[in-house]
Amino acid sequence: MRAVQIATTSRALGCHAVTLDVLVAHLRTDVAETKEHAAAALLRLAKGTPNKSVFHRGGAILPLASLLLTGSERGQVIAAAILAEVALDADSQLVLCNSGAVGVLVAMLKSGTKAAKGRAAEILLLLSTREENHAVLRTEGVPRVLVDTVNSTSLEEDDRLARAATVAVVHLASQSQSLQSLDEAGGTPLLLQLLQEKEGEEPEAASLTLALWRRIQLGGPTMQALVDNGVVATLVHVARVGSQVAQESAVGALSSLTEMFHNPCCQLIRKSRGLPELVNALKRGTRAAKGYAAQTLEQLAEDPEGPSEILQAVGILPLLALLKAPEVAYTPLAIQGSVMAIMHRLVGHRPSRETLRKVGAVTILATWLPDPFCEDEDVDGDVDGEVKEEPSSEGKPAGRGELSHQGVRVLLLVLRALFTLCDTALACREDLASANALPRLLHVMHGPYPEDVSSQWTWPSWIPQNIVLAVDPAVARWDVS
Repeated sequence: MRAVQIATTSRALGCHAVTLDVLVAHLRTDVAETKEHAAAALLRLAKGTPNKSVFHRGGAILPLASLLLTGSERGQVIAAAILAEVALDADSQLVLCNSGAVGVLVAMLKSGTKAAKGRAAEILLLLSTREENHAVLRTEGVPRVLVDTVNSTSLEEDDRLARAATVAVVHLASQSQSLQSLDEAGGTPLLLQLLQEKEGEEPEAASLTLALWRRIQLGGPTMQALVDNGVVATLVHVARVGSQVAQESAVGALSSLTEMFHNPCCQLIRKSRGLPELVNALKRGTRAAKGYAAQTLEQLAEDPEGPSEILQAVGILPLLALLKAPEVAYTPLAIQGSVMAIMHRLVGHRPSRETLRKVGAVTILATWLPDPFCEDEDVDGDVDGEVKEEPSSEGKPAGRGELSHQGVRVLLLVLRALFTLCDTALACREDLASANALPRLLHVMHGPYPEDVSSQWTWPSWIPQNIVLAVDPAVARWDVS
């Protein structure tokens, strides 16, 4: 009773430091009743104090953790309530994790009263926000108990508990080892279920989509169950209605899934009307989203109906935009290879081929031929002394400097696309002539190429023959001087 009186009097005077010192001293006594009275007063103080760090500086965290470990049921609930209020900073959480209190929180979450479970979940939520706490949380079995709690608790039953446990799961899923622990606890289907429930809610949807994508990248037998349970349709919907951050993760996850399960995932993307969303990512997404969209479209373009679908989704211009300056300077060569692979598929489709010719694809593709008059360039992104984002060192057209193995792949795809276009339409040969591409075509046979590339690559026999066929009707137009 004395502790309550001290707290009331001191709070009225605004003397929080004095109150805290006295109450902490009472928490350290051996009398259970005194501890509980001090804790009850400290709870009221905690709710009325905006700066929660004073509790750590005042030495309150460790005695509260001790009360949580050894106190009565009432004392444990009060201690948990205080810690849920004040354990916000990293120092307080470190003391809490090192005190052994996490195991008590797990026990409370498993078999405590409704109030105790809610408070325990709130503290675990606070601890899960910092990755440096995750090792202790995993050791104490927190991922499994959280998965079990979310699966067994509805919002109608206990809104506070369900929400705290759900958000804690989302935070744990942001770290790869904790994500693996969640998966071992059966949490992967839960991530999909939560995403399906929160598709339009930000930032939860973005966090869940990223977590699900990270889990997909790990692979394993769980992936087939995800596909069977509608993960593709869910990701397409997130790409359609989610934030730009959520869209990037959704398209990245679709790219990973189509590589794992080409036929079923490509068909599910079509069934979910996902092609327009991939094209939209090409137009308006982040740079990363554009790359993932291109990789997914490359998978779709391998199917017979792919080129027609890309044409119908108005995807040709956004794809070509990735091959033009200034975007190309920031596009990784692997993504450029995906775009070129799509171009190779599109030129084999007559309606797409006609569209490519009309929008100037020949001129754009010709700039990707090696330039014999272009010295190696060192792109550093500096303009007038201002440091800007550094472009990808790989993301330079094929003519800029030496070719890597990936660059050789891109060049071969460029040549195939150009030769197919020129073989089917005289106008394309005229476009090639107008682009002054003959020196570039001739330079294809000479390099320079690194020794490790030259020793492993032999130019296919179709290259010189097709160079002649491509330029022959317009040879008078070439300036080779």
